[in-house]
Amino acid sequence: MHYSPCHETIYKAREAANHPDGHTTEELTRFADAMRSANLSLWNSVSAISQVMIQAKDNEEIWSEDTLHGIGEGMALFSDMAMGISTTLDRLTSEVARRQGVAR
Repeated sequence: MHYSPCHETIYKAREAANHPDGHTTEELTRFADAMRSANLSLWNSVSAISQVMIQAKDNEEIWSEDTLHGIGEGMALFSDMAMGISTTLDRLTSEVARRQGVAR
């Protein structure tokens, strides 16, 4: 199950990063662009959660231990996802640079 159109692209990009010889430079570049977009969307989500937290800071009823634990788990998940996306992006970018003869 997946909840966004990024799901399939992220896994395809990871596969392309793992096996770049099966893809053209243009395909690798498109996957790298998609990873940049996914990372931006991810950090926009973190920003939105931060804004909600700022707006609700004075509502003491909201800040139960369970709520804080849930927010912490969510932030850890975002961090793990961002690291995976960044690793994939780095590998794709390095392969495109190698093919184009650009030192990275």
